Amino acid sequence: MTKMTRKKAAERAEAVARLRKLLRPGSEVYTVIKHVARSGMSRQIALMVVRKKEIWDISGFVATALGWRWVDSNAVQVSGCGMDMAFHIVYELGRVLFPEGGPAEVSGRRGRPGQHEPDGGYLLHKRSL
Repeated sequence: MTKMTRKKAAERAEAVARLRKLLRPGSEVYTVIKHVARSGMSRQIALMVVRKKEIWDISGFVATALGWRWVDSNAVQVSGCGMDMAFHIVYELGRVLFPEGGPAEVSGRRGRPGQHEPDGGYLLHKRSL
C-alpha cells in the first residue's frame, strides 16, 4: 500500500467515524440538488442533517466516506441518470455506515419490530429540499 493510499484510507475511516456519530439507523438525511449537468448525466447534491435544532452540512464527509468527488459548490458530484440520484447517494451512505444492517423497524422497507434488515442502505431516510 502506498503512502497516499494509506492517507486516503485514514481520511475515509475518519469521515465514516464522524458520520456514525451523527447518523443512527432511522436518521433523516436532507438532500438538495444544487446543479444538474446540461447532459443530465451528473448532479451536484448537498446533504444535511438536523442535530440539536441546527442544520449540519455533511457533504464533505459523505464525499470522503464514499470516495466520490466533492465540488466547489459544497456538494457531492454524482454521475448517472434514470433514477433518483439523491436516493442513490443516501442509500450508498447507509451501506457504508451500516454494512451489517440493523433494526428492520427503522428501515425504508418498514420491517417488523425485532426483525433484522440486512441491507444498511435502507436504514437512512432521504428527504428532499
